[in-house]
Amino acid sequence: MIIKMNYFLSFLLLLCSHGLFGQVLLHNISLSDPNIPIAYRGFLNKIIVKEFENDSTVIIISQQDTLQKSGDYFYYVGSKMKEDTLTAIKENQILAQKVYYMENLQQPKIYLGKIRDSLVTVHEICNNTALIVSYEPQIALPCFRIVNFDGVILKRDGKKIPLVKEEQKKNNWYSEKWERKRAKIERKGGSIVNGTNQFNAYQMRKIKKMKAGEVLHIQNCTLSCPTCAYKKIVVNLRFTIK
Repeated sequence: MIIKMNYFLSFLLLLCSHGLFGQVLLHNISLSDPNIPIAYRGFLNKIIVKEFENDSTVIIISQQDTLQKSGDYFYYVGSKMKEDTLTAIKENQILAQKVYYMENLQQPKIYLGKIRDSLVTVHEICNNTALIVSYEPQIALPCFRIVNFDGVILKRDGKKIPLVKEEQKKNNWYSEKWERKRAKIERKGGSIVNGTNQFNAYQMRKIKKMKAGEVLHIQNCTLSCPTCAYKKIVVNLRFTIK
């Protein structure tokens, strides 16, 4: 009878412990699905302790190191091992534990919205007007944003129509002017998502006039991220109208 009672008490304590810590979870919010136990090597994986985001007494340790915290996030750059265990601790008590599987991160790619083919219709372009940065098929969320891009429309007769006029280009590529413009919009209660990564009204008018066989060629763009300077890169996206 005593043995049965002890077994029951142990089982009850186990249930209570799961009830106490069941909602305390480790999330990698640098992923499109924070619940998936993946971390990318050489990438700033942002880890949070759910329900303890603002608790400064919580720490996270890996099998080899203690993670650095900034704001609400713990930053984890991955491990050379195939997997690593992260443990959240508060006042010498384990709050949560999670095994993360390591993957090497591919270079990000630039896409025009959801378009993944080079042969498109004008209608498809009109429904996908923004350039995006993506690591797909991997699920890391890019920290880069596109703040500008340039290109041409190649007509069937060989004529080239620039997407950005020369007198506009000088101002558009001028980063300080862009920052002042963004600050002015935000002061008025507006917001800018991904900067100028979308076709403007002038560009859309030109695109809507495109005919079969003509080519939209996005040649380059400028990327920015929270910890890096503006960087102009070659994109070379070509879309032929069918």
